[in-house]
Amino acid sequence: LLFALEVPAGVERLNFLSYGGMGDVTMLVSHAVEPFADDADYRSARPGNNETIRIAAPAAGTWYVKLVGEQRFERVTLQARH
Repeated sequence: LLFALEVPAGVERLNFLSYGGMGDVTMLVSHAVEPFADDADYRSARPGNNETIRIAAPAAGTWYVKLVGEQRFERVTLQARH
């Protein structure tokens, strides 16, 4: 699953969180381009669905976040905060 978020200039911190549901996901995040497993600016690959990526002073523009199933997953919540 791929999502996009527009981040305005001057944001001090950008947080991406996934949680809940069942299964196991990896979260990939990149600025301006779609992230891939072998090419992402940030990656969180803990066991389960509780993934967190925190970015200090993110660049303005489009940030992409992708949830990749390491095994089947469902009902996972994704939050982006700035």
